[in-house]
Amino acid sequence: MGIRTQGRIRQNARYSILNGSFSVVAMGTVGTYLPVYLIDGLHATNQAIALSNALPALLGAVAMAVGAVLLTRLQRYKELSVAATILSRLMYACLSLAPSFGVNGAWVAIYANSASNFMQGVGGLAWQALIDRLIPSRLRASYFSQRNLITTVVALVATLILGLALSQFSTRALAPYQAIFVLAALAGLGESYWLWRHQEPITKTPFVLPQDVAWKSVLSAKRFLAFIAASAFFNLGWQMAWPLYSIYQIRLAHATSLWVGLFTIAGQLGQIIAFRWWGRISIRRGNLIPLALAGIGLASSPLLTILSRALPWLVFTNFESGIFVAGANLLLFNQLLHASPKGHRATYIAAYNIVLGVVGFAAPELGIWLLAWIHMTATMLVATAWRLVGGLIFLWGTGILPSSPWISNHWIYRVRRHWFTGQRH
Repeated sequence: MGIRTQGRIRQNARYSILNGSFSVVAMGTVGTYLPVYLIDGLHATNQAIALSNALPALLGAVAMAVGAVLLTRLQRYKELSVAATILSRLMYACLSLAPSFGVNGAWVAIYANSASNFMQGVGGLAWQALIDRLIPSRLRASYFSQRNLITTVVALVATLILGLALSQFSTRALAPYQAIFVLAALAGLGESYWLWRHQEPITKTPFVLPQDVAWKSVLSAKRFLAFIAASAFFNLGWQMAWPLYSIYQIRLAHATSLWVGLFTIAGQLGQIIAFRWWGRISIRRGNLIPLALAGIGLASSPLLTILSRALPWLVFTNFESGIFVAGANLLLFNQLLHASPKGHRATYIAAYNIVLGVVGFAAPELGIWLLAWIHMTATMLVATAWRLVGGLIFLWGTGILPSSPWISNHWIYRVRRHWFTGQRH
């Protein structure tokens, strides 16, 4: 590797850290404070809160398919990533205009945020393809470890400062939230600027879109289908509680913007502390056993939440949840790679994300439907039970759970042995 190439890599690495720092400020600001804006400021209904979680997930899955098609037509990825990022962040400024639409303001904010998430999905896929060119594979692990540490610290500081600033105003005051969404849009422009500064080498190697034959092979890959079914079931229970947390914390526990920021910080700290531990246990025990433990641990979060409306207690529950979220995110992805055949892995990952996008749309709607039917405490207990069963399914796939003679001769046992482990009778 020449000196000129090394210099370009170092420069791109610095630009990527600056790009990532502005990115976490923009996205973190909206992700943390949009629920307070919707519930206290725009008086969103429970159905609207559910859609604020569901619609971005669905559009994110669509964005992956659209982005993959666009990348096949390009030899350079930076321009697409920059354009999509700018459009995504400009949608944040539209959030500040939502009160102008009166009673429809909450829906306008939800649609603007969902449109932003769609453009972010397209831009994120282009960014991944760009980084694949800019940062050599041998340097990525150490580099992204450093990058993630820096951007996480930036996110924590920004969340705390904005939370303290917002705490000086009533949660029902709209102007402070409008101001921070404009600030998020401006941070997005800074993010786009540093992304544009990246130096992309010219290459004729195109992005490879999976072939039709690869898509057909997904339907015959039993181990992959077993994993995607188990993952879809678990994620349905995991994500059905997501809108419930915002409703519980803000509407029932009366959390201010500062406390909501502290909830976010606590969850991030839990993930930072636990991430390396989950990686080590995965190396020693494989993916399924720690994944089951993470799933069972996440089952405690809805239960712990409804035990108290004390805000310090909710900070603790978010920290505890972050520990298991780190494991679930890491191990689901690791097991996805393990269950996907190497020849067409991109196809299998795309199929997985499309299925999870549909689940991500359905789960919040299911949670809000249950909330209207059986109220908050019972719905949280359903989410707890669902997550627990989802974690036990992964543990069952390892063969650790005992089987009766009837199960040993039943088709369920054959599914476990062949689909989860690849073993044959």
